[in-house]
Amino acid sequence: MERLAYCVVIISDTRQELVETVTEAICHTESCILVHVHADKGAERMVASFVGSPETVVEGALNAAVIVQRSVDMRFHKGPLNPVGALHAVVFTPFSNIGPQQCEDIANTFSHNLADLLEVPVYQFNCSPIEDVGFDNLPAAIEANEPIFGPKDFSPLGVLLLLEPPGVT
Repeated sequence: MERLAYCVVIISDTRQELVETVTEAICHTESCILVHVHADKGAERMVASFVGSPETVVEGALNAAVIVQRSVDMRFHKGPLNPVGALHAVVFTPFSNIGPQQCEDIANTFSHNLADLLEVPVYQFNCSPIEDVGFDNLPAAIEANEPIFGPKDFSPLGVLLLLEPPGVT
């Protein structure tokens, strides 16, 4: 039986062109199956979810991240939420024949590749003082907190918050 992981990518932008481009990037990733896309203009947040093998969900999330990096500059973000990154958060969870530990490994692979590819810091969600500082206070927060992956440098892309899969302690 094939091992499948479920990935959710949360992006701090809802422009129609970006929604379409990110959706296309995920759909054009071999063996990734797009499950759902929702753009909440009130919150200025897009959520895309998809399923694939461990390797393809990493590739699909990286493809989405590259589009976001080219298209979103957080210095011009408008909206009621105060996210710390254009690619606000990514989570990998079990879908079929895979467990939480494998999803943690997938998340680490994705984070390492993302940090190398886009040169952005990656922090753990729900246990990092970074997540609540907001974009305006991000340079000082990055300086004071070591990322789990990537450089300790500020970028107009912001930072990525990596969500821990359920069941991993």
